[in-house]
Amino acid sequence: MLILKLLKIKESETELKKLQRQQPPYLSIRIQMLLLMKRKDLHSKRGLSDILGISANTVQSWKTMYDSGGIKKLLSYNRGGHKQPIIQGRNEKKILAKLSNPYDAPRSFKELQQWVDEHLIKDINYHTLNKHVKQKFKAKIKVARKSHVSKDEEAVLAFKKNRGAS
Repeated sequence: MLILKLLKIKESETELKKLQRQQPPYLSIRIQMLLLMKRKDLHSKRGLSDILGISANTVQSWKTMYDSGGIKKLLSYNRGGHKQPIIQGRNEKKILAKLSNPYDAPRSFKELQQWVDEHLIKDINYHTLNKHVKQKFKAKIKVARKSHVSKDEEAVLAFKKNRGAS
């Protein structure tokens, strides 16, 4: 047997409309749900989800939020994104200095990770460091090809000299 929980909406329809105009789209749909419940006396989560085009579970969670904390809790939007970066400040400057050093620069991201692990941040994740270095410093760790052992340096100089003359 299905028991339908009826919510008592405290705000008037005009208050809800005014509040809806002030909200961003991802929050105004929550107020739209309250308006539908007030206007059409529609309280089933399936009916509301069909009209609003969202999941019935989302409707249920919004109704629970409104029931437990009113409009203030319904309009709270707690998304993540406030995590502190692992690499920052002095460590970031030291990594940039290491990458910029023409004589002692790392030849691979793995080598850079080992250096950071030894000197700056213990047990840093390879992918974290790799992504940070590529995004922040636009670094591309590349190693020049090795020269052939029997290459004649005089022939290289002669080639470069003749090439510039033409």
